Amino acid sequence: FNPYQFSLRYFKKDLRAWYSFFFSEHGKHWIQWYDRQQLQPRTGFRHTVIDINFILVYFFCAVWFATMNQKLTLLGSIFASYWYIDALHLITLIPPVCISLLFCGLLTFAEVCVGCSGKVARSLRRERGRLRL
Repeated sequence: FNPYQFSLRYFKKDLRAWYSFFFSEHGKHWIQWYDRQQLQPRTGFRHTVIDINFILVYFFCAVWFATMNQKLTLLGSIFASYWYIDALHLITLIPPVCISLLFCGLLTFAEVCVGCSGKVARSLRRERGRLRL
């Protein structure tokens, strides 16, 4: 709220518009807007299922990482005299990160080779069009 940009006349005008939108003619304008904008069939549930699946996968991965980290910490406290126990902890936690990065890199490489990447395909078409002219 900036008091230097406040004008009582515009504030009252906004309040009247707000009141007429919600309460004039028993809320007819609001009901029409709500039916037209918010109650669209078969649009929300599909996204909700995807969101719930994402949360479940995230929870599963978080529990898996926490359990593995706890087991590695316990293993490290049991075999603390060995010099490579810290390296084992690091090496055990790296594969999920490295394998996902490797997969993304290989997938991007395959898209570029095949030409199915959207941005790459569009840029290749533009370059071919320029070369023909």
